[in-house]
Amino acid sequence: MVRMLGLVVGDLHRRGIVQPDGNLTNFLIRRNADIAMVDEDDVQVYSAPLPRRLAISNLGNIAARFPNKEMVKELLAGYMDKGIVPSSPEWDDGAFWTSVEEWRVLLHAKRVSRNIAARDFD
Repeated sequence: MVRMLGLVVGDLHRRGIVQPDGNLTNFLIRRNADIAMVDEDDVQVYSAPLPRRLAISNLGNIAARFPNKEMVKELLAGYMDKGIVPSSPEWDDGAFWTSVEEWRVLLHAKRVSRNIAARDFD
């Protein structure tokens, strides 16, 4: 399922769509095993594939919600099947992993400020 989510996000990014709220509850698994994006209030649509920096940040936002690196790698593997190709000069692996860590710090601070208990998934 994690890899499938990566495929969905890669497809969205290629179509110029970004879901700024990376909370995993904004993606639902349907009975036919498709993944549907919900909570489209903040969705942004561009006329071309997302710029690299925005795509990496948005994927990092979603990846930061997973509890371990293996799941993030699986998300990234699915994404690469539809999104930016890793061999492309547009992809920056270091920027992606930095983005994941920055989002984790931000999300942790947000939870602390709201007195929300730590949890494995967000």
